[in-house]
Amino acid sequence: MPDYSEYIIIENKELEFYNHYRGDYTFMCDMFWGEKESLNIIQNQSKIEESKFDNAHSRIIINKTKKEILLQLDTYEHDNGVGILINEIYLELLRIRWNGWKVNHLENGYDDFLKKIINLDYFEDKESKLNWIENQTHSYDKNYWDEPIGTFVSIIDKNKIRFGIIEKNVAEVISKGEELLIEKLNNKLPTNKIPFGGIHINSDSKRIKVWYSLPSPNFGKWSKKYWNEWNLEYEFNGYKNQYKESDNLNVLKRALPDLRTKAIEFLRTQIVDNEREPYIRTDGEKRIADFKERRIPKNRRMEIFEGTIRKL
Repeated sequence: MPDYSEYIIIENKELEFYNHYRGDYTFMCDMFWGEKESLNIIQNQSKIEESKFDNAHSRIIINKTKKEILLQLDTYEHDNGVGILINEIYLELLRIRWNGWKVNHLENGYDDFLKKIINLDYFEDKESKLNWIENQTHSYDKNYWDEPIGTFVSIIDKNKIRFGIIEKNVAEVISKGEELLIEKLNNKLPTNKIPFGGIHINSDSKRIKVWYSLPSPNFGKWSKKYWNEWNLEYEFNGYKNQYKESDNLNVLKRALPDLRTKAIEFLRTQIVDNEREPYIRTDGEKRIADFKERRIPKNRRMEIFEGTIRKL
């Protein structure tokens, strides 16, 4: 995956594109400070003619006209699932720091980004581009996925429920189709982590709920082909609902405090300890992507971060 971050600033119908070759290292800190400071940091990066239209490490769309931020953001694949909480908490922090702005995750990742840009009339042949996006064959459709591992399966049959974790990727589990109904489950869930995806099956009503924690283009639509006689609903990052519907909220409540602490510590490191701010320097006629010392000193970064955390 590329290690750069791309920023798209929209004002009225004008688009500006910026990126930095190590944006994966700095973007969480760059975006944390709110509208004035963050836009200043972004606009000191490389301005490019148009998007690279590939799957960047992170991509942030800032619509100044609508006061809306959309993030194409991958989930950190920590073994304990803490990456899910990192993203959830980070979006909460941005909503506080960008007061009055809407902040949301592009849940279908790169596909959602393309649709947003295309629907801004960026392309003259918008309709054909949208059809191309819709009909792409994604990697999980080719049975390539094997990570991250850990799928929460819960099955209701004759009003009785059984559940457990299958140590496989959610795409592989879903592709079993109705064979999954006879899977042996131990009715146990870990209290020190949360899974990366899940499938909740109600055999009595022929209804299924599927979720995944990684932005995955058309994942719900793809899942239906293995459960075509069932009423299937897809929810991005829907772990809370599955714990509730499988009567395991108490397990989740035991797991979350420690995971939230770990997620906040990760974000503290990314935001408070990040001394390098991206910018462009000139060397003769060359413009070189580089880093400089952050304008906001560390003690002030710590003060702002801790004050924002207390507001969650």
